[in-house]
Amino acid sequence: MTKAKEINFVLPVQPARVTHQSGTRYKAGGGTYKTHELRSWERQLAVELKPYVPDKPMDGAIHLEVDFVFRGCKSKDWGHYKITKPDTDNLVKTLKDVMTRMGFWHDDAQVAFEIVTKMWSNRGCIVVAARELDRD
Repeated sequence: MTKAKEINFVLPVQPARVTHQSGTRYKAGGGTYKTHELRSWERQLAVELKPYVPDKPMDGAIHLEVDFVFRGCKSKDWGHYKITKPDTDNLVKTLKDVMTRMGFWHDDAQVAFEIVTKMWSNRGCIVVAARELDRD
């Protein structure tokens, strides 16, 4: 694989409803820890992401688009936006944290432009498109 300028893939998994926000707990003596559910979701994401990790991390500013497609139980909901929890910012934070650890980019602070959607469908998946932005 050569240096990634653009990465596009679909993870065939139902997005978890646990997020960094909902899966982080505060310790009585200070500090935080992740719940078992959040750690499990992060491990599953890592397994699903592994085939798409570039040989070298993306450099510079990154444009990231992510569609979280949730399996809807009612066909009348399919194709409509999901307007219930979890929030898009919390969903994408967990994904970006895992992608950072796996070497898609050096730091998720490089994501300068992002579009995140939540939709209903007859099957769940996560659609990811990331590309380096021109430096000009």
